[in-house]
Amino acid sequence: MNKKLLSTNKNIWSLLFILLIFSFANAATRTSTATGGTWATGSTWLGGIAPVAGDSVIIATTGAGVVTVGTSTSITNVTINSGSSLNIGTRTLTVTGFFTNNGTFTESNGQVNLATGNFTNTGSFTCTGTGRITTTTGNFSSTGTLTYSAAGFLVLGGNFTYSGTLNLGSASVQFIGAANQSIQGFTTTGTVSMLKTGGTATPISNINGGGLTINGIGGTLDLVSGTHRFSGTWTRTNGTLNCGSSLLRIGGSILGTGSAFNAGTGTVEYYRAGNQNGAAVVYNNLILSGSNTKTFATTPTVNVKLTLAGTVAVNVTTGVVTYGPSATLQYDTTNVRTASSEEWVSPFTASGGVIINGVNNITLNADKVFGLSIPLTITSIGKLAASTRSLTFGGNFINSGGTFTSSGPIVIANTMATQSIAGFTTSGLVSMTKTTGTATFVGNVRGGGFTINGTGGTLNLGSGLTHTFTGVVALTNGILNGGSSTLNANSTSTAWQGTGNNFIAATGTVNFGGGIQILTAATIFNNLTFSGSGSKTLTGLPTVNGILSMEGTATVSVAPAYGASATLLYNRTVAQGTGFEWITPFVATGGVSIINTGVVTVNGIKSFNPTVPLNIGSGATLANGGFAISGSSTLNVANTGTLLLSGTSVFPAFTTTNLATASTVNYNGTAQTVAVKNYGILLLS
Repeated sequence: MNKKLLSTNKNIWSLLFILLIFSFANAATRTSTATGGTWATGSTWLGGIAPVAGDSVIIATTGAGVVTVGTSTSITNVTINSGSSLNIGTRTLTVTGFFTNNGTFTESNGQVNLATGNFTNTGSFTCTGTGRITTTTGNFSSTGTLTYSAAGFLVLGGNFTYSGTLNLGSASVQFIGAANQSIQGFTTTGTVSMLKTGGTATPISNINGGGLTINGIGGTLDLVSGTHRFSGTWTRTNGTLNCGSSLLRIGGSILGTGSAFNAGTGTVEYYRAGNQNGAAVVYNNLILSGSNTKTFATTPTVNVKLTLAGTVAVNVTTGVVTYGPSATLQYDTTNVRTASSEEWVSPFTASGGVIINGVNNITLNADKVFGLSIPLTITSIGKLAASTRSLTFGGNFINSGGTFTSSGPIVIANTMATQSIAGFTTSGLVSMTKTTGTATFVGNVRGGGFTINGTGGTLNLGSGLTHTFTGVVALTNGILNGGSSTLNANSTSTAWQGTGNNFIAATGTVNFGGGIQILTAATIFNNLTFSGSGSKTLTGLPTVNGILSMEGTATVSVAPAYGASATLLYNRTVAQGTGFEWITPFVATGGVSIINTGVVTVNGIKSFNPTVPLNIGSGATLANGGFAISGSSTLNVANTGTLLLSGTSVFPAFTTTNLATASTVNYNGTAQTVAVKNYGILLLS
C-alpha cells in the first residue's frame, strides 16, 4: 500500500514539473501589427495570437496605429517602439518584468503596476486622469516627456531619475516599499507621501509639492539638503521625516502627531499668508513667516534659531516656545508689533540671545530679563521700543545702528566677566547690579537716575563718551569707573550721593550741570565741572586731581581740595565773580586759567605759590576787582586776552610776565602806577 502511494506522488510531481517546463516553453513575445487594435484581439498581433499572462509584448504600430487595452491584463515585459503607441485607457496593466516606452504611452484612469521590473521612458508618457504608474521595487527612469494633466499617481518603490521633460501637474507622488531609494527632485501640486514599510527615500534635489504625508511604519523620508516646499497640509501619521540640512517650507497646517521628526541641522518654515498650525516638535531652525497667527498646540523646541518674519504672531496653546541652550530669537518682521511672552520668554537664557531686525517698531509686552552672557542685538535696520518696561542685561547689548527707545528702567546685571553695553536713551532709572565682572558703555547713554549697586561689580563709562542723567547719581555698592568719558549729572537738589570711594575717576570728567545741586559723597575726581546755574552745595568735599571748571553761573558752597597738579579753569560766557573755589595761596601746579568770553572778577587778594601760573586765554578777561594779585611764578596773557586793573591796584607781581603782542592790559582805576612792562596793547581809561 505504501509503495503504491509513493509511486503516485512521484507521478504527480513529474507531471507538475512537465507542466512548468511547458509553460515556460510556451511563453512568447507578441509583436503588434503596424495598425494596432484592441489588445485582446488576435488580429492586433503578428501571428494572430493575443498575448496572455507570461508573454512579453512589443508595440510596433506606425503612424496613427495604436494598441488599446479594453480589459485589465497581466504581462511579463512591455516594450513600445519608437513611433508606436499604447493606450490603456482606464484599464490595469500588471507587468511582472520591465516596461520600456520608446514611443507614446497614454492612460486616463488606468494603471500600470510593475511587480519587480524597471519603468523606462524615452518617448512620450501622458496620464490625463487619475491613472497611476507603480514601480513596486524597480526603478523609474525618464529621458523623454512625462506628463500628468490631472490628479494621477506616481508610485515609486525604487529610484527615480529623469533628464527629459517632467510635468507632474497635480499628480500625487508616493514612495513605497522597504528598499532605500534615490529620488530626483520634482514639482507637483499634488500630495507627496512617504508610505514605506522600511528603508529610506532620499531626494537628491529639491521637491515641490502640495501636501506632505508621512505614513510609513518603519520607513523614512530623508530630505538631506536643498529647499523642499509643500503648499498643503503636513500629515504626520507613521514613520520618520529627517530634515537633514535642508529648508523645509510648509504652506499648510499640521494634521496628526504620529510620525517622528528629526530636525538635523535644517530649517522648517511655516510660510502661509494666513492662520497656520505648526507641529509641536524639536526644531533646529524654525521660521514663522507670512501673516496672521502660527499656533502650536503644545511647546515647540528650537535649538538654533527662531525667526519671526512678515507680520506673524505666535500662539502656543499650552506653554511657550522652549529654546535649546544656544538658541536665538530673531525678529525679521515688517509690521509695527508688540512682542509676546509666547516667543520672547523671560528670563531669556539661550546663549544666542534676541536679535531685533524688524524694520518697524517691536514693542515690549512685559519686563524682559537676559540671563548670564545672553546678548540683545539691534541690527542696522532694527527698531525696538521698550516703552515703560524694564530691560535687564545679563550679557552684551549691541546696537549696530538701529533704533532703541525707552522710558523704563535699564538694569546691567549678572556676573559676565567682560560685558559691553551700547548707547541708549531712557527716562527711567539706569542701574548696575553686577556682583562680579565689568560692564563697559560703548555708546552715549542718557537716563533718569543712575545707581551703582552691585557689590563686586564694575561699570566703566568707556572711552571718549558723554553720558547724561537727569536724576540722582547714587554710589551704593560696587565700582563706577569714569574711563575717559564725561558724566553729566543734571539732577536738581541731591545730585551725587552714596560712598565716594565707589567711584574711580580714571581720566574722565564729571559735570554737575543742573540748578541748585547737592553733593553728599566725598569723592576724588579727575576733571570736575560745575555748570548751569545756582549753588553747588558740597557737603561731601570733593577732591580734584585734574581740572575744576567753573561754567555758566554756577557757584560752590566751599572750596574743593586740589590734587598736586590740578587746575582751576573759568570757562564762562557771562560775567561772574570768583568764589570759594579760588583758594589763596593757590598751590596746585596747574594754576588758574581764564578762557571764554565771560569777564571773571576777582573777589579778593590772590597769591600763587612758586611754579603755579595764572593764564588768561584768547578772548578772555580777568578783572582784578581792585585787589592785588601776586605770585612767584608766571603770568601769561594770550593774544586778544585782557587783564583789567581797577581801583588803585598795580600790575600783578609775578616773577615772569608774558604779554602777547595782541594782548591787552587796561588800567581803568584811579591814581594808578603803570608798570614798566613790554605790553602788547596798553589802555589807560
